[in-house]
Formats: sequence, C-alpha cells, structure tokens
Amino acid sequence: MSMSNESLDPTRITSGLWDSVTNRVVVEVLEEVTSTNDVIRDRARQQTVEGLVLLAEKQTHGKGRQGKVWHTPSGRNLALTIAWACDPDISKLAGMSLAAGAAIADALQETFDLSLALKWPNDVYLDGRKCGGILVETFIDGDLRSHLMIGVGLNVLPGDVEVDQPVTDLASHVDCDLSRNDVAASVINGLASLLAGWPASGFNGWRDAWCARDMLKDESITVTGGEDFAGIASGVDETGALLVRTEQGMRAVFSGEASVRRHENVC
Repeated sequence: MSMSNESLDPTRITSGLWDSVTNRVVVEVLEEVTSTNDVIRDRARQQTVEGLVLLAEKQTHGKGRQGKVWHTPSGRNLALTIAWACDPDISKLAGMSLAAGAAIADALQETFDLSLALKWPNDVYLDGRKCGGILVETFIDGDLRSHLMIGVGLNVLPGDVEVDQPVTDLASHVDCDLSRNDVAASVINGLASLLAGWPASGFNGWRDAWCARDMLKDESITVTGGEDFAGIASGVDETGALLVRTEQGMRAVFSGEASVRRHENVC
C-alpha cells in the first residue's frame, strides 16, 4: 500500500483529464459541504451547472440510497458530483446508476489496475468489501431545464470510521503512490465519457460491462424492501432491473435492497 495525503486540487485534477473531457467540465473543490449533490441542486436555482464537477474535502451529510449516510472524513475519501443536462423523459435514464458504476470501475482498472466488482444497483466493491457507492438524482434548474447528477463516494485512503459492514479502500490494493487527485481525474474521465455517449447508447451500451463485474451473479440472495423474497441473482435486464430466479419463475426487481445470502440454496 502506498498513499499520498495531498489536498484536492482542481488544477491538478483538470491536468489529468482526457482532451475529450477537458472542455466539457469545470472542476471545483470545496473544503466542507453537507453533500456535493445538495450544493449542486441549490446552485442550479441561480446559475448554470452543466458540466460542473464538485468535490469536497469533507462531507458531513453524504447520502446513499434509502436515506443511508455515506461517511466522508476530511482528506481521506473522494466525494464527487457531476451535473449534466438530460432528457426530461426520465425513462431514458434507466440503468444509469449501473452504467456509472461500470464506467468508474473500467476507468480505475485502466488507470490503477484495480479489479472492482459491482453490486446491484449502486455499490462498488474491492476484494469482497465495499469501497464506494453511487447516487443518481435528477433536478430542474432555474430555467426549468432537466439535469441529472451522479454523486460518487469512494474510500481512497484507509480511515477509522466505524460502519455496519466490511469496507476497504483503494490505496490498500495498489503498489503505486495513490493520490486522490489522480483518482478524481480517472473517475471524471469515465463519467463524462459515459454521459456524453449516453443519448446514443443508453444502458444497452453498458450492460455487458456491468454484467462482467456483477458480484451477485448466481448467488443465493434475499431481496428486501416491499415484498421480501429469495432467489438466485441472474444478471440484469435491458433497463437495469435485477433479475432473480425463484421457484415461481424469473422476477425483475426495479427497486429495493439486494443482499447476498450464502447459507443455503433456495432453488
């Protein structure tokens, strides 16, 4: 493990962006925020946020799915949100959180040779332990234009925050000197390229990439949230819904929390 404790630097991050990305984003770093998603949503009432990438050294009320908190202690992790104009028909964004995970995982593997896995619908895992999460939200700006924002939380350097599940960080799995600025640039490259190509590809262009990293594939799982049931995780459909093989047949899960159950076979 090797690490760098340097502060986040928008100039350093921008210098690591691909040419195709540099002219499409503006990188800004704040010292402390409640959440980067909240700041962008608030700003959109008064100013243009298209292409804004906001990072924070510390995030006090980071959000995950279903109201869960994402811990971002100062100087250790990556808290990042990118804003992008989108079609007002939100059905065209189906599968975006999965595609974002695949784009981030592909970029980090290319840059740092990290072999990341993805857990439906928005968790990033490394060596069987969670190291990140993704939250996709939509909003209307002050001019009534539709936007989406992709919020990303990644554990980059080891931390001592207690959480309710096994976690890890990127630095513990690389031999190089790992800088949060370099990680940020890699993540932004992946997300900006995903967003630029989304109107043409949609989730179909990313489904295979996500499935190749699917950590639940062929696992016995329980699905909780609404009607609880058990089955075998069987990939995702063209909308990003989780497919679960049950004794009654295949079911598609569009929301909820999928948790792996390893103690018995259910069908």
